[in-house]
Amino acid sequence: MQIAIVNNNQVVKIGDSAELFPNVSFPVSGPDAGFLAANSAMEVVVWAPFDSATQKQERVEPYVKDGKVFTFNTVQKTEAELAAEAAKAQEAFVASIVSQVQVKLDDFAKTRNYDGILSACTYATSTIPQFKAEGQKAVELRDATWSALYTLLAEVNAGTKPAPTSIADIEAVLPAFVW
Repeated sequence: MQIAIVNNNQVVKIGDSAELFPNVSFPVSGPDAGFLAANSAMEVVVWAPFDSATQKQERVEPYVKDGKVFTFNTVQKTEAELAAEAAKAQEAFVASIVSQVQVKLDDFAKTRNYDGILSACTYATSTIPQFKAEGQKAVELRDATWSALYTLLAEVNAGTKPAPTSIADIEAVLPAFVW
C-alpha cells in the first residue's frame, strides 16, 4: 500500500507502507483507523474518482487537500486525445466486424465439410462437378460478402451511412449464406 508521510500539511515522503515502516504489520486492506488516528502525520494516498471517457489523471507533485494526500489531478482530455481514442475504438470495431464476418464465411463452408471458406474456394477448379459447383458458390459468396462489407465501411467513412453498432447491422447488407 502506498502511503505518504505528511508534516504541517506538506508531503514529506511517499512510499510503500512496508518500506516506510518495516517494523509495523499492516492488514491486507491497509492501515487500520486506530493506527491512522494515533499517527496523524501519516495519510493514505488517494486518487479522486473520474470519468475515464472524458477525463484522465495526471501525476502531480503530492499535495494535501481535506486531510488526504493526492498525487494525481483529474483533467479533461483534449479534443485530440478524444479523437484519437474514437479512431482507435473505430479501428477495433472494424477489426472485430471483419473477424466476425470471416468466421461466418468459414462456418458456412464447414456446413459442407470444408475446412473454411478458403478451402471451399479452392474446389472451384475441381474435376468433380459437385465440388466444382460448391467451390464456385464459395468464391461468389466470399466476393459478394467482402464487397458488400467494404462498400458499407467506405460509406461510413465518407459519412453517407451511419456507423454500424453491431454485427446485426452488418448482416443486413451481406448476401444470404445459402448453398
